[in-house]
Amino acid sequence: MSSALQLIKNNNKIMTSLIIDASSDKIFLVLIVDKNIYTSSFENSKSNFEKLVLLIDQFLINNKKSINDIKQIYVNRGPGRFAGIRNSLSIVKGYHLSKKIDYFCFSFLD
Repeated sequence: MSSALQLIKNNNKIMTSLIIDASSDKIFLVLIVDKNIYTSSFENSKSNFEKLVLLIDQFLINNKKSINDIKQIYVNRGPGRFAGIRNSLSIVKGYHLSKKIDYFCFSFLD
């Protein structure tokens, strides 16, 4: 997660950013609005893969935002669980195509 946060810190503009990490046992969602950070996590299971878009939408609603407020998305591209990575990348690419939201990939390498 620190790689994505570092990318955001290096950006001089303050934007509303979403971080999605589904590469481990948990699905982590992070919303950065100005200098506020909101987080949530969910079990990384097949049932949550099927409803990841709904989890993201509910997470944004809980924090008084919508996908239209997001200016950039950061997504973990691995290494990790292939199904979670594939699913989150597909969703982010869908947001990019439909909403024109910029996205960036990050990874944790040892």
